[in-house]
Amino acid sequence: MKRHLVLSAIVFAISASTGVSALAQDAHTAFQRDWKQQSRIEQGLRNGRITAGEAADLQQQQGRINQLVATALRDGRVSEDERARIDRAQVEAGRDIRDAERNRVRADPRSASSRRAAEQAHQNLVQAQRIQAGLQDGSLTHREAAQLQKGQARVSKIAHAAGRDGHISAQEQERIERAQAVQDERIRRERHDGQDRR
Repeated sequence: MKRHLVLSAIVFAISASTGVSALAQDAHTAFQRDWKQQSRIEQGLRNGRITAGEAADLQQQQGRINQLVATALRDGRVSEDERARIDRAQVEAGRDIRDAERNRVRADPRSASSRRAAEQAHQNLVQAQRIQAGLQDGSLTHREAAQLQKGQARVSKIAHAAGRDGHISAQEQERIERAQAVQDERIRRERHDGQDRR
């Protein structure tokens, strides 16, 4: 019993000293799942198990999850209801990714559309990692992370519009890249603006 109390005290002290809060844990969990799902979409595009059209739908779903996370982070706390909504959406997205990977529809991973969709998925992955890193190192406030998640949702919406027909043209790719460049700059600016969560 005494050993358990000492261990609990050590865990509490470490958590308190590193500034880990329930909100930070919720955000970390949401970002980890987002990262894994984005990674699965990218991998599916690169190996031909997910088509550009399927990826567009999956990215739209990821955009809705980003919007849920943004709403939850906006006020600085995540309610049980918000946590449950995000969790349900991520579980559903995980199932949809699995179904897209396992269905018999295949794409040529060397096609221009598949390569463009994979690049867009990779960029989403990188941006999600940068937002998560900003929350972890304290360079982003929860409000800033919420705004950046909204930006991620906007990029996903543009990507969905471009790829929903299963083909991403060079012009559509340019539009996605412009939106991602704006988001990249916003992430960089927010992470280096001197505001600190700590």
